[in-house]
Amino acid sequence: MPGFVMMTASIGYGCVVSFLPTLVMERGITGSFLGLSDYAFYYIVYALTLLLTRGIWGRLSDKYGRKAAIMPGMLLLAGGTLLLAYTWSFPLLLLVGVIYAAGFGAAQPSILAWTVDRAGHTERGAAVSTFFIAFDGGLGLGALIMGTVIQHFSYEVTFLATTLITFLGFLLYVYYLYSTRSDTVRGV
Repeated sequence: MPGFVMMTASIGYGCVVSFLPTLVMERGITGSFLGLSDYAFYYIVYALTLLLTRGIWGRLSDKYGRKAAIMPGMLLLAGGTLLLAYTWSFPLLLLVGVIYAAGFGAAQPSILAWTVDRAGHTERGAAVSTFFIAFDGGLGLGALIMGTVIQHFSYEVTFLATTLITFLGFLLYVYYLYSTRSDTVRGV
């Protein structure tokens, strides 16, 4: 289950990292500052936000259970791609970087921790491997499938689709919590 949830998040991530440069060029969010293309600042803001938020999310996840970071993280990821579908300006692009990084900083390490929590001592290696297969597989699928969607439709449709996929991952996680009544178990 953690692998499926992670895959829905990483499909969107694969789409964002693969197609952000072409999205900003098509929408005219171009130019340069300090010798860098404007969209490079998305990645700078994204990285800084990850550095500033991962520790906070990790402490919340450890203290209040994995859901304290996974649920808001998945919603922030979905919100980031939803906003990216309608981004036509540089300031909005930077805001997307903050929102998306905060979501990824919350969801990815907490889903990994959830994966390890569910595994027994002898299965941790296989569990972590499965997690990263889902993560890397989602990256590849995000680039491959969403690249095809961009060719046949638009960036807007593509990022709306990734929003739906990520939100489905959120719903899958919520379903898991309440169908197994594991929301009272520490670590979920």
